[in-house]
Amino acid sequence: MKYTAFVKRDCETCQLVVPALQELAHHAELVVLSQDDPSFPEAMGGAGDDRELEHSFRAGITTVPTLIAYADDDQETARTEGWD
Repeated sequence: MKYTAFVKRDCETCQLVVPALQELAHHAELVVLSQDDPSFPEAMGGAGDDRELEHSFRAGITTVPTLIAYADDDQETARTEGWD
């Protein structure tokens, strides 16, 4: 299973979920994309740069944080928007 997380520094919830993303990264392949600051989250060494929102647009992101799970064949299997 692979995951992609979309985050923003300017999002308080995104800041709160960094420890959960760090834990997930220890157990699975995780790509983190930041919509506003690629140095965020610093605790994870930063993120991919999505300031142009190209990746967000292609993935249909309307809310951050969003976590998308992909099967090994890159088909989306689940999506969590916001955080519960």
